[in-house]
Amino acid sequence: MRMNKSRPILNSPPVGWLTFRCRILGRFVCTLLVMHASLLHAQVFEVLFAENLGQSPYAGLAQGADGHFYGTTHSGGASGLGTVFKVAEGGALTVLHSFNQTHGSYPWAALVQGDDGSFYGTTLQGGGGPWDAGTVFKIAADGTHAVLHFFDGANGYSPMGGVVQGGDGAFYGTTLYGGDNDNGTVFKVTAAGAHTVLHSFDETAGSQPHSGMTLGGDGIFYGTTAYGGDHGHGTVFKITASGTHTVLHSFDETDGDFPIAGLVQGGDSGFYGTTYGGGDHGLGTVFKITADGTHTVLHSFAGADGANPQARLAQGGDGGFYGTTYEGGAHGQGTVFKITADGTHTLLHDFQENTGAFPFAGLVQGGDGVFYGTTEYGGVASRGTVFKITAAGTHTVIHSFHDIHGGEPFAGLAQDSAGSFYGTTVGGGEDGGGTVFRTASDGTHTVLHSFAGADGFHPFSHLVQDGDGVFYGTTSAGGAGNHGTVFKITAAGAHTVLHSFSSTDGRNPKAGLVQGGDGDFYGTTSAGGAGNHGTVFKITAAGAHTMLHSFSSTDGRNPNAGLVQGGDGDFYGTTSAGGAGNHGTVFKITSTGTHTVLRSFSSTDGRNPNAGLVQGGDGDFYGTTTLGGAANHGTVFKITAAGSLTVLHSFDGSQASQPRSTPIFGSDGHLYGTARFMVVWRLRLAHATLDFAVEHPAGVERESGENVNFGVLALDTSTIPGEVVVRNPGETALSMAGVAIIGLSAEDYTLNLTGFSTEVPAGGETRFTLRFAPNGAMSGTRTAQLEIISEGAESGAFLLNLSGLALSTTLDTDSDGLNDWAEHRLAALGYNWQTAQPALVTALFDGAAAAGLHTAAQVQALHFGTPLIQRNAGTGVFTLTLGLEKSDTLEPESFQPFPVTAPQLTVNGQGKIEFHFTPGDDAAFYLLRAQ
Repeated sequence: MRMNKSRPILNSPPVGWLTFRCRILGRFVCTLLVMHASLLHAQVFEVLFAENLGQSPYAGLAQGADGHFYGTTHSGGASGLGTVFKVAEGGALTVLHSFNQTHGSYPWAALVQGDDGSFYGTTLQGGGGPWDAGTVFKIAADGTHAVLHFFDGANGYSPMGGVVQGGDGAFYGTTLYGGDNDNGTVFKVTAAGAHTVLHSFDETAGSQPHSGMTLGGDGIFYGTTAYGGDHGHGTVFKITASGTHTVLHSFDETDGDFPIAGLVQGGDSGFYGTTYGGGDHGLGTVFKITADGTHTVLHSFAGADGANPQARLAQGGDGGFYGTTYEGGAHGQGTVFKITADGTHTLLHDFQENTGAFPFAGLVQGGDGVFYGTTEYGGVASRGTVFKITAAGTHTVIHSFHDIHGGEPFAGLAQDSAGSFYGTTVGGGEDGGGTVFRTASDGTHTVLHSFAGADGFHPFSHLVQDGDGVFYGTTSAGGAGNHGTVFKITAAGAHTVLHSFSSTDGRNPKAGLVQGGDGDFYGTTSAGGAGNHGTVFKITAAGAHTMLHSFSSTDGRNPNAGLVQGGDGDFYGTTSAGGAGNHGTVFKITSTGTHTVLRSFSSTDGRNPNAGLVQGGDGDFYGTTTLGGAANHGTVFKITAAGSLTVLHSFDGSQASQPRSTPIFGSDGHLYGTARFMVVWRLRLAHATLDFAVEHPAGVERESGENVNFGVLALDTSTIPGEVVVRNPGETALSMAGVAIIGLSAEDYTLNLTGFSTEVPAGGETRFTLRFAPNGAMSGTRTAQLEIISEGAESGAFLLNLSGLALSTTLDTDSDGLNDWAEHRLAALGYNWQTAQPALVTALFDGAAAAGLHTAAQVQALHFGTPLIQRNAGTGVFTLTLGLEKSDTLEPESFQPFPVTAPQLTVNGQGKIEFHFTPGDDAAFYLLRAQ
């Protein structure tokens, strides 16, 4: 499998810090840049339940000193961007870390355990910055995760291979692209995060290394490049810790092509590896190469014995080499094989879908002598497996990556009288065909039914409950004609098929049902009908079916969403495409089939609504779009019966993404729904009409939903207070139900309600104090909401969105030698806080072009140990000496615009300019640049 070369999108540099810069331009010029935080939504979004154990484990496993196996998945997890997991021999799997865009995303390579017991690895993408080009990270066995290095393009990007620890304790690896020639690099990174580029690849000497390197017994690192070399088919190379690079072999296709796997050193000191292609049959080879470059083909794959090996070999205790092929074998889905040093090949296992398929990664031999590995696909839900296999070929699946709770909950929820929520997942379950589940208000999750095919398959629909407490829904496939079904299910899990669809009466219903006032159920099919663009139908409880409308492209097409009956008796719904902009529509239809388009979606207000609508107490209809909105991850919207639409929330992918669910109103009056990767969310709605005014601080009136930013606070300093005034502008007494802090980080804000009254006379006011008081030692942004609830005819909830950044003066999140608070101070001065400490110190010492002036407190906070300029301990005076020669025009009188004058500015006996400062502890940090 050849990788297509692509470049990350170049984003704007990160902003958000206050920057103070001064330049020497013959006069002293200072500029102040203040970046404002963006406003948050007026509504409060919360994730109630999220579970995903990851999927597509491209990488192999590493056995830790504790006996557990550690690995990564390329995708899945809380954000869908991959995970780090550990798995016991018995199959119990624990997710240690779910990657997000900031920490890195899509890990491709295996982990390695360092001397300190932590595991080290890379991510192919993510990490932020302008390139978003991958990271090097470390993670402890308890899940504590830290980013060591963020790639930026110039120093490499997209590290597809893992790292290996050298004899000096540092970690060495490769990047797929970047460097001087954009053909990849070899890099070194210390456990503290100091990064060095040792070599930049080019086409002639090899390019685009897909794998990590192997440390040879001679202390030299050995690896492969997928392309380049004398014939353009890849190379084997070696490189010293100081960066001396040597090509050992250039492949010519007859002896192998596209070596994307790393090497393993055998007991005979030779290095063994594979090529994805080439050889006698063009399906890959196993080869041996010595440290001086002598190359031997041991085996050429022919298809039946495997094809296209992509993984590193593992030498077993018996001296044989064990590996996998990605394809080939009896089922064409990969093999496990053994090969001896003399080329004797033995097929140990043929993969097939139910036991795992397409093993992308290699094997690792456990302490029990058994080999452990992963497959990219296959298993119960076709999301990959962890398996073990003996040297004799006995194969056992010890974990299938899937969510037994179900996967991909495209549908909305229904709430019963006990407060529990019921829904469906399109995949997962015992047979991979989807589930019906129940989630209690405390998060307890129960699978009620797993679909198997004859009873339906892949339910995309939400459920609707009738007066008897029975839930009704649809499946998009399965049933008698495999065109989908209508079913009912009890709260105890008893399931019955009511109707199996055919193509003429509609097919593939992805929508739920609604029970009309006449007792019949109304719904849609995504295809079928007269125009094959979907239908609207009604069905009786006995299963009698009637088609009401067939969609065309102009009035909408492919309605994946269900209907809701409005207070006017008409039914309202959406189509996923069609309409004026082909982004989908909102429509209404009568019980006799009269159809009207209310709204055609655009990209800004959402697009491709796959969800149905729910009518609120205000008479408006609420729904979601799968894509579009501010971040193109979908929206929550409301629309009036006349077609006026408002976006309530735009999903950004950090907590949830691509909602396909029909939201519902819970008993608390707020919206509930689901999103991708098994997320259950809630949207607290802000009331539009209020009968009181809120000021923060006094005299500054706030709007509901407005953002209040408390700024940055060191965790070991005092809290930041703020006074809130509630005024009653009306002519009658105001009664409030109370004041509360709600949301994700509510514990980080405190209220002092001393003297606060919930009863405010006409024209009066009451006050309370709100404080930003971060709870805990971890650095990070703390967001919450201040909620003030009134009572009476115009009652509602007033919400202020609260945010503040809490930074630790002791915690070093990215392990670069600088604590988080110090890094914030450096960033405020214009320095790149991601630079490792030694590199930063070197930069600050780089002559008159960049000289830092610190107070004693700043020097201590930055952990530099000693000041960068001289300080008289007795007088507190700092002396900076600039290495400039004396001249007739370079006299103290010339520098009157500077904030220092003689005797603070002098010329010493060596003809050097000296500045003498006596700053207070709150003095600015000056960045002087001479031009």
